Amino acid sequence: MTNLPIRDTFRLFLRAGFTLPGTGYALMLRLETELVTRRALLAPEMFRQTGVTAQCMPGVFAFNLGAGLGYRLSAQPGAIVAVAGLVVPAFLIMFL
Repeated sequence: MTNLPIRDTFRLFLRAGFTLPGTGYALMLRLETELVTRRALLAPEMFRQTGVTAQCMPGVFAFNLGAGLGYRLSAQPGAIVAVAGLVVPAFLIMFL
């Protein structure tokens, strides 16, 4: 598990949420590019395992993926802020 600061975890998922609101598989590709290729924060196998786990869990795939990746990046607080970063853009789009 990497130790990415909570603020950076939130910004990463907020940016992903604004560019791809509500799309799970496109979000997965975007996050893989950012986390594995560009920043090298996660190993490719760890990212794939998190994606498979997110698909197996009940609920919205994008939020499950965000929680899993946030946990891998910054433990339990990272999971919370990652999901918050994905929810805020959708919330703003609906109410603005």
